[in-house]
Amino acid sequence: MTVAGPPGWAVLAVVTVGSVAWFAATRDRSDSVPATGTDTQTKKCDRPWTAHVHAQGEDCGGSSASTIGAPTLVKTAAPVTRAEGIALSEATWAMLNKNQQKIRVKAKEQLERYLQNRPPLGQRSFPASDRKGGKRLDLDNYGCSPNFIG
Repeated sequence: MTVAGPPGWAVLAVVTVGSVAWFAATRDRSDSVPATGTDTQTKKCDRPWTAHVHAQGEDCGGSSASTIGAPTLVKTAAPVTRAEGIALSEATWAMLNKNQQKIRVKAKEQLERYLQNRPPLGQRSFPASDRKGGKRLDLDNYGCSPNFIG
């Protein structure tokens, strides 16, 4: 038993396509973002997430503004993870000579402990045991939301 045969199916197809077209034309067009429990998905991000760890001081090139550090990590899709932050610290550490490392041991421990606590955005310095000449380790931490997640 067919209801109106093939012409009935054609009418049903036209009604279905028309309904879908009407719904698409009249629904709210605001872009929705699925809730994920973080504000990183719902905020418009005008800058990428970045993290940079570097040693600074006279022993890094002659002036207190001289630095040695791994390249800045830049991410556009998600915050920098804790593991990536520790990797930046280790990469910078590997670039230092024994004397530069020796006076920054406690600074490195403080920096890595700080990373574990998902710090707020901004710049933070960790002084070396020999502070003469501006010797320290620095963390630069920027983005739309806090870095060092997970």
